[in-house]
Amino acid sequence: MARVEHAARLGASLVWISGGQKLVQYLISETLPSWFLSATMLEQDGGESGVMVAMLRGYALAFFVFLSAAFAWGIDNSHSPKRRAKVVGLHLEFLAGALNRNTSMRCHCATWEAYVSGLVSLMVGGTPSWIREVDVDLLKRLSRD
Repeated sequence: MARVEHAARLGASLVWISGGQKLVQYLISETLPSWFLSATMLEQDGGESGVMVAMLRGYALAFFVFLSAAFAWGIDNSHSPKRRAKVVGLHLEFLAGALNRNTSMRCHCATWEAYVSGLVSLMVGGTPSWIREVDVDLLKRLSRD
């Protein structure tokens, strides 16, 4: 797991350095949803080890997204809270819609589940101010699924 976290830190740092806030916003609002919707399921034939790799991939993505957002908008309310609330809210809306089965994910189900649980855990544990900025009804929908 330490290697996964190191890779996510490196990736988030490179995204932040190369594109700043705009690239992070594009990553969260456009790139990730597109990847989840169009990823091929090549890793499904790997048996138990394939599931473990898929889970690690999900956790790595969650950590990467969380760190990228933290670099872009901070962990408190001192940096662009309105923009952060909008981008994070849209991404959580995507997650809630997919969890309600309104959207079909093409990635491995273990990747998807690890991503959602990892991202929500990181947000609740590390940035409670982000949670306060999100619509309460959206949080209720996310928690039900």
